[in-house]
Amino acid sequence: MKEYEAMLLAREQDSEVKEENEELRKNVAALQKENKTLSSAALKLQEQNKEYNAAFETLQEKLETMNVSNAKLLYINQALENASLNERQKRKIVEAISKAETVQEAKIVFETMNDTVVTTSDVKKEATLSEMVSRKSSLLVAARKEQTKDANPLFNRMQALAGIKTK
Repeated sequence: MKEYEAMLLAREQDSEVKEENEELRKNVAALQKENKTLSSAALKLQEQNKEYNAAFETLQEKLETMNVSNAKLLYINQALENASLNERQKRKIVEAISKAETVQEAKIVFETMNDTVVTTSDVKKEATLSEMVSRKSSLLVAARKEQTKDANPLFNRMQALAGIKTK
């Protein structure tokens, strides 16, 4: 081991090897300095990248919020412009759409509510209770008249003879 150290020491004292080693040390020092510079630049770029990612995420959230708001407004406007809906139906659709949290959810709510309301309003309904009562009773009275008319032929004959009813 001592011989190896002696050989290295002798080699270091050689002028050509000494110059070469000095040049290599200068190159190593320059490369270390450049490495430090590049490392600090990389750290700065990483910090900048983190800031850009945070800004991107914030903007992405705002964009999503805007898209949801725009979708809600679109479907609410379509519901309010629908002339076939009454005010109560419009209000219910608007309330349901306002509760949506995504664009897809707003679309599904609008389509479902609109289809439900339109199909139930297409079915013919009587406007008042009196219409319903008069319609059913008129059917019953007509059925009774037909029943009594054909029920007793002797009764019909007597009416005709008395001049109360003519054939």
